[in-house]
Amino acid sequence: MTRGAPFVVWLLLVVWGAWLFAVQGALASLPALGQWVPDAGLLLLLALDARLERREARIAAGLVALARVAFTADPPLAVLAGYLAVVWIAGRLREIVEIDRPLSRALLAGLLAAALSAFWIASRTLALGPAAAFPAGGGIVLRGALATAAAALLLPPLLARLPGLTPLGRRAA
Repeated sequence: MTRGAPFVVWLLLVVWGAWLFAVQGALASLPALGQWVPDAGLLLLLALDARLERREARIAAGLVALARVAFTADPPLAVLAGYLAVVWIAGRLREIVEIDRPLSRALLAGLLAAALSAFWIASRTLALGPAAAFPAGGGIVLRGALATAAAALLLPPLLARLPGLTPLGRRAA
């Protein structure tokens, strides 16, 4: 457990989150990939969640949400609520299932990505009106969930080792 991670570690989490969301946005703008882009924030949170205490996981969720808000049209409170729900669900499931294994992590990531995407589409629709919703919302949800599940097989261990974030994974003796 990291007792009071230094401010610079938390700042680097926001910076890495912003970079990941920028890459996610760039990939989503490509015609070939479009809707087949994984949720970078969800993958980052799942990578760090098993290494953090619950309080720190909530801080991480808030900081990742802050990074995502800069790159999305989704309402900021909906983004924060979504990522807080992710760390809450992952924390509860971690008590009964090993969610660090690739297949269980991929299943969890896919289900959470589908739920988050549907929640954010609904919140965007409520906030901005029906014109803000994607015309093929169900297809977007499914493709994003499948892409996130596939990426969860390999990416989270790499994301947990991003430069500057390794102190978040260290446990005090």
